[in-house]
Amino acid sequence: MVKRLIAELLLYFVLYLINLVAFAFLAEAAFKELPDYRSKQEAFVTLFYASFGTFDFLAVEEARLGADFGISFLIVFLIINIGLFMSLFVSIITVLYAEL
Repeated sequence: MVKRLIAELLLYFVLYLINLVAFAFLAEAAFKELPDYRSKQEAFVTLFYASFGTFDFLAVEEARLGADFGISFLIVFLIINIGLFMSLFVSIITVLYAEL
């Protein structure tokens, strides 16, 4: 089963990394004044943890672009991550079903 999932897992992780890098670049440009987003590396790590549930809406509300942009940014990021995680689960179920 794991052999059949390797291609799906690699595709998932590539898409997940592209998602994280793209949003990290955008977050670093938009939230430069916030301590968690001062560099691309810090933004990447912050968004990585945010994708697993450790996010702070109060911090992004203080962004210079406004509270609406900050909250919208996090919501869009989280919705895309939910879609990626659901895709991973569907691929696992599909491989298991095909095997049985």
